[in-house]
Amino acid sequence: ISLYFHRETLYPLLLRNVITADELMGVVRNTTMPWASRSMALLALGITNTTAHRDFFAEIAESTAAEERLQEHAVRMLGFTKDKSTTPLLRSLLATSESLSVRSQAAECLAWLDDRSAVHEIERALEAAYAPEFVSALAHFQEESSLSVLLDRLRSASFESRREYLEALGAFWKYPQGREVILEQFDRLIAAKEDGNCSEAMRARLVDAAYCRLPYPSASTIFSRAVESPDCGR
Repeated sequence: ISLYFHRETLYPLLLRNVITADELMGVVRNTTMPWASRSMALLALGITNTTAHRDFFAEIAESTAAEERLQEHAVRMLGFTKDKSTTPLLRSLLATSESLSVRSQAAECLAWLDDRSAVHEIERALEAAYAPEFVSALAHFQEESSLSVLLDRLRSASFESRREYLEALGAFWKYPQGREVILEQFDRLIAAKEDGNCSEAMRARLVDAAYCRLPYPSASTIFSRAVESPDCGR
């Protein structure tokens, strides 16, 4: 089955009334069917009208813990509704789901919905386990309390995986500690003293990561450090 089966096949059939939304809901609820088939039906419903199917998505998100991928898709659809009434369920899944992918998807949706009351829960989630969605969600909210959580994770991050953290930290430039850490990390990156393994391509990617979130003219400080530095890793 094509990854775009829901878009290329199911959605056109819905538009022509060859199949109905109720029939697709029946497929999603049918526990005897493969999770992939159920997910395709659910995603097709999301294309048609996420808001109209909000309660259905919530039902599936709550009842499919045994089908991690299906539950993850249902949680994502809740975020697409842009309905803040879904935030209590999203926060519950963030706090209680045993699946990292479901928890991280819930965090991403809470950021989309700008639910600032969830910041500390996302911080705790990142302290417990790494997921890029936790990092990007905290960067979205830009709460000062998140800075120490990100820094703790950064200290244990591999040299190659710093891009994501540097991009997130760029959102915290307005805080003195945030500025200090960003400049320190760029100095370390440019010097590449940790292992002497900093190629020009790697440096360019990491510079771009934090640079994209920095406010102008603050970004010029970083840019000048990068372009004026001697070559590294040679």
